[in-house]
Amino acid sequence: MAVGSFFGGELSFRMGDTLKYRFICLVLCLWVLLPMFCACRSPEVSGESAAGSPAGEELKIVFPSVGKADVALIRFAEKAILVDTGTKDSYETIAALLQRENVRRIDLLLLTHFDEDHIGSASKILESYTEERILQPDRAKDSGEYRKYSTSLAKLGLTAEKVTENRSLTLGDVQLEIFPATKVYEKSDSNNSSLVLRFSYGEKVFLFAGDIEKDRIEDMEEEGGLEGPVDFFKVPHHGEASKQLIRLIQRLSPAASVITSSEEEPEASQVLLALGEGCYLTRNGEVTLVCDGRQLNVSQSKG
Repeated sequence: MAVGSFFGGELSFRMGDTLKYRFICLVLCLWVLLPMFCACRSPEVSGESAAGSPAGEELKIVFPSVGKADVALIRFAEKAILVDTGTKDSYETIAALLQRENVRRIDLLLLTHFDEDHIGSASKILESYTEERILQPDRAKDSGEYRKYSTSLAKLGLTAEKVTENRSLTLGDVQLEIFPATKVYEKSDSNNSSLVLRFSYGEKVFLFAGDIEKDRIEDMEEEGGLEGPVDFFKVPHHGEASKQLIRLIQRLSPAASVITSSEEEPEASQVLLALGEGCYLTRNGEVTLVCDGRQLNVSQSKG
């Protein structure tokens, strides 16, 4: 009995010792393998967000209050795009905006068309700032503002690129799509020849429609460029109503929109109704949009 008890006790000891040994080995293996497992996971996105916008960078768009005239400053990643230049009386407001936003160089000056409320300050802008690139429609116009603009180009030795076909260009991390008119219009050719600008920033889509009217809207619905939905819409022709525009607004379903208008010549009530609460009027003050690629925030300073 003594011998059996001895061997039984020894056997029990060895079995317990073996279980402890296996447990310790398992812990050691997990301790070694866990860092390797973690290293195999997908890395955190660095430099760009999942939506494709630069990490920490914001897109900013400012529409100053300059009456029934178009001016928009688009800023992102130290780049500056100026879309139209308002009337000749808009220059001081534009200059103050550029100074406030610390803009010394305009990477792209985009003139949608040559009406006086879109190129009125173009000559002064050319003479006061450095423009890396200038885009314009392939339409001349017999007007004093157009002649001043052309004279300034020649005097400064600058060349504006005429957009004659759909064009994509990359500025920083943003790809811009520009749509010109594909024909001459019998009615309102200047407005209908507007360059239309479309681009995305992260998940958000922005559309600037110049002053296009019903005939051009119908053509672009067939040719492309006005597909919806979009997150932001710069309403064409200062909110003048047409059934084509109302239909376009319904299809685009923009979360936010801007109409450039004045107290003397306000926008159409039908257009306001179609756009809803997300519509901002520059006659009520400067409008600012800020986008991080996922969210779009709009604010307005009272004019």
